[in-house]
Amino acid sequence: PSKLLNLETEGQLVTSTAVVQIADGLLPPGVSPVGLSGHIDAKQVKGSGALEISYVGPSDESAAAIATAFAKAYLMDRQSTAQGLVDAQVQTLTTDIADAGAQIRHLHQVIASAPRGSAAAADARTGIAQEIQRQAALQNRLDNVQLVNTDPGAIIRPAQVPTRPIRPNRLLDIALALLLGFGAAVAVAAGRDLLDPRVRDREAVVGALGAPLLSAIPVAKKVGPTRVIAFDHPGAQFTEALRVLRAAVIAALPEGGTVLITSAQPEEGRSTITANLGAVLAQAGQEVVLLSADLRKPTLHEIFDVSNAVGLSSVLSRRIELRDGLIESSSPNLVICPAGPPPPDAAELLQSDAMRQLVAGLRQGARYVILDCPPVLGLSDTLGLVSLADAVIFVVDATRTKRVAVEEACYRIRQLDAPLLGGVLNKARPSIGLLGYGYGNGCEPAGTSEP
Repeated sequence: PSKLLNLETEGQLVTSTAVVQIADGLLPPGVSPVGLSGHIDAKQVKGSGALEISYVGPSDESAAAIATAFAKAYLMDRQSTAQGLVDAQVQTLTTDIADAGAQIRHLHQVIASAPRGSAAAADARTGIAQEIQRQAALQNRLDNVQLVNTDPGAIIRPAQVPTRPIRPNRLLDIALALLLGFGAAVAVAAGRDLLDPRVRDREAVVGALGAPLLSAIPVAKKVGPTRVIAFDHPGAQFTEALRVLRAAVIAALPEGGTVLITSAQPEEGRSTITANLGAVLAQAGQEVVLLSADLRKPTLHEIFDVSNAVGLSSVLSRRIELRDGLIESSSPNLVICPAGPPPPDAAELLQSDAMRQLVAGLRQGARYVILDCPPVLGLSDTLGLVSLADAVIFVVDATRTKRVAVEEACYRIRQLDAPLLGGVLNKARPSIGLLGYGYGNGCEPAGTSEP
């Protein structure tokens, strides 16, 4: 415990002016704190993380009450001090986050007024990307600060009125928030996280991607006629996390664009994220086309419970017209293009001029075109689509994705100058501090394994 908190220093604080002033309001009637501090003794209980406070005076009845008053005053002072530090950091970080948001808006105005393709516009886009990363880093710090526990501990053994006169050894044990068992548990947990190769929290995502974490999505399962949770349960925590992702997309692409969603490996939740991001964008009044670009093992049609008899592969093979491959959803702003029957030449179709023209054509009628792409590792399909994207979102499964896989996949797409917007941590644990603010309708889906 001494490595975490200096109990000798804490013992000195028990008789500080601040604690004495607080104790004045807790002392028995008629007892003044003046001169009492000289008779208060505070020391560490040997072999523990507890502080022992004792008081010796002429009256046995008042001795226990005085010791208790100083113990409570000490705890109140430590909590007040800790909370003050937390509040100050929250205020500073909140201001910095707001400043970053203002800078992003200013840079968007610069782009709007600058000539198309000018150096000023390019510099502004670079600045926006940097500000988004700075804003995400500040938000990460704010989330961590808000999780700080300012509880200094509790009285674990009240002072007892002695049955006979004794020297100044009348004990009052005060438990601080650094008991040995708690410290050991923290050490074990820290060691486990250091040895865990999975990407499980914000720091791991940012470190592996080299890009900000856009949102952490809680575990979800099919709880309605489709797996589009945002439609079936708009008040669920899962849907709220998708709205956070929506805000990041709109901030980065206020005029719309083509968004590519991928992952390192199969079954990390790409299609579920794609479907529900499209849903929440549509709910915000944005016109969206979802394109199932995973021609080998598509699942987007299953999520929306629509036919896959024809789709993207059929259009690219010129067997049908594009309009015949589009399917309307339950939202008037959302259209789906299923993958269609698996072709023998998936990579060639996706990298063809026909694919480029198709995406360009869809952008003429929709604000956002979102591509549900295959995983990066093991296939070349997604790498051939990177050049079509205005933003790339990388999905990471917190329960299974290993850091080495994420790093390798990101290395490959960065070699193609991919506009990597950031990552989405799927099946995130509430303990990482990004989930559970408290608004919702009580319907919280749980459990998913789809791609």
